Amino acid sequence: MKYTESIKDHEITDVIYTDKSKQDVLIAWTHKETKKISLDCISADLEHPDFQDVVSKIMTEEEIWINSVNKWKAEQKAQDEKLLKIAKEKGYFSTEPVSVLQNLLELSENTESLFKLKLEIFELGQVQKSKNRTWKTSMRKAKTALELLALLYQELPDLKNEQVEPLG
Repeated sequence: MKYTESIKDHEITDVIYTDKSKQDVLIAWTHKETKKISLDCISADLEHPDFQDVVSKIMTEEEIWINSVNKWKAEQKAQDEKLLKIAKEKGYFSTEPVSVLQNLLELSENTESLFKLKLEIFELGQVQKSKNRTWKTSMRKAKTALELLALLYQELPDLKNEQVEPLG
């Protein structure tokens, strides 16, 4: 008996590959009267008579692939949205704009980030050209991003008007 004949009192509602290997397909079908949904997994081998029946009467292999990819993308999007919602609820992520000052304060709490900022400042041509060793030592010893930037501005108040590029 052909696969589609064995489920004649059902309506096939979905056919997708179970994964990218395309070895099996998952078939969802709904009983016409009870509306009960059932799932069946069959081999996607073109030699398999059930798969031949599905491909000839329901969807082509290409349509199954397109349907599968669309379903996977929709599932991934739904999963991403759930994760984002949980992250927002737990306070791990915020879509609220963060002020520049808040970023600077948080930068000071992360020693690695503060160190990277110091490296970036010491790569500035104006800083490398400076002969003021006391000033450079003070910047190296700065404990916060605000202190570091204040020291930078103290010696180079016109930095904003200059091209800020590392020496090359």
